[in-house]
Amino acid sequence: MTTAETLQAEKAAQTGKRLFKSPQPSWKFIFPDGVVANFVRGEYITDDEGQIAHLEMEIRKGHPLMFIDPKEIYVSPERLDPLIGLRARIREEERARIMEEMARATNPANNFGNSDQGKFNPQSTTDIAPVTIGQKSTAARLTELVSAPTKTSK
Repeated sequence: MTTAETLQAEKAAQTGKRLFKSPQPSWKFIFPDGVVANFVRGEYITDDEGQIAHLEMEIRKGHPLMFIDPKEIYVSPERLDPLIGLRARIREEERARIMEEMARATNPANNFGNSDQGKFNPQSTTDIAPVTIGQKSTAARLTELVSAPTKTSK
């Protein structure tokens, strides 16, 4: 038995619910106290100690329609409530996706470098073209002309 199977068996044993199987897909077993055990799809699940003891005794006596599968003695919580397994699978897939994104984001090979860009401050749509080709906008040029020191003639 592998480690994963052992962990799954231990987890299933925590539920305390026992699984009895049958080759017959659907039938009823009546206990001496009148309680009916309905085998559905060839399985009966119970956590009643009295029922478990009686069914085990019937199997030891050689009942032809009941047996215990040694691989599935107990029922796992995922089998009792399929949403538990679905949530766990979705959680694991999401965790793997996030870890992949984090690895990609922190990978030094994904460095796209730095860009040298000047201040983009267009005053109108006519200013965008010179700025995109690396020149100063009209407003910036006018500001430089106005603030430039004037030459005085002698």
